[in-house]
Formats: sequence, structure tokens, C-alpha cells
Amino acid sequence: MGETRDIPENARIHHSAIRRMEANESYRPGNLIVGGGGRGMRRGPKDLGIGQWEVVKEEGDLVGMTYIRKGPSPAKQMDKVKFEKIDKEEGNKVGRGTRLKKAAANGR
Repeated sequence: MGETRDIPENARIHHSAIRRMEANESYRPGNLIVGGGGRGMRRGPKDLGIGQWEVVKEEGDLVGMTYIRKGPSPAKQMDKVKFEKIDKEEGNKVGRGTRLKKAAANGR
């Protein structure tokens, strides 16, 4: 099987994907539940539920209704915590790109 696709923070998700997660507890796409590319997770952890979603288009329309994530994804929240930890360890503030390179170099 291939890699999971990255899903942008502001992606519009068709209501059928949200309904499927609600109806089938074994359908847990990591890229939707965790965010981003799912951070290598094909299945999202149960403790995250299905995430929080709000209707942004054509509410009640079975063809056109779409959702968007409420607030930052768990992946984005984890990144923030991870980068704050790196900043604290290094005692300075650096740009996000520099933090990403340092995190990758240190296996974080």
C-alpha cells in the first residue's frame, strides 16, 4: 500500500467521510483524525475520537455538504509542543524552518 496523503489544515472534507467515521469505529484515517499526513499513521488513535468538525458548505445537501476541522489538528498541536521544547532546550528563538531541520537531524 502507498503512503497516506497529506491533508491541509483548511481542507474541506465531504460529509460522507465524517459520517463513515461516526458509523464505523474501525474506519479511522490517520490523515483526517491526526491531521497532516497522519504522521505515518494509517489509523488514528481512538483517544482522539474523530476530531471536531463544522459544516462550511451546503448544510443538509447529501451531495455538496462539506466540513472543515475546528481549530488546529492534533498534529499541528504536537508540532507546536515539540518546537517549543526544542526552543527551550536551545535557549533561543529560531525560525520554524530551522527548527524543522534541527528536529529532523536529531531524529525528533
